[in-house]
Amino acid sequence: MAIIEAKQQMFETFCITIDEDANQYLPYLFGQQNFILVKRAVDLPNKLLKLYAQLRMADFLHILSTGREIKIS
Repeated sequence: MAIIEAKQQMFETFCITIDEDANQYLPYLFGQQNFILVKRAVDLPNKLLKLYAQLRMADFLHILSTGREIKIS
């Protein structure tokens, strides 16, 4: 229910999971590109760093295309 409400309010949703069966259901909840699987805890920092870089790039591209920053509260 929270995922649906967030999407209705125009929030982007994303999931980080340790569930190896996540490919069976998370694409329906979050979309094909909006989740990652972390198989080993030692991989989490690197995956978070890559995710942050992708978010910053998306923010940068948004600024270039619209001339406005995304406000995060």
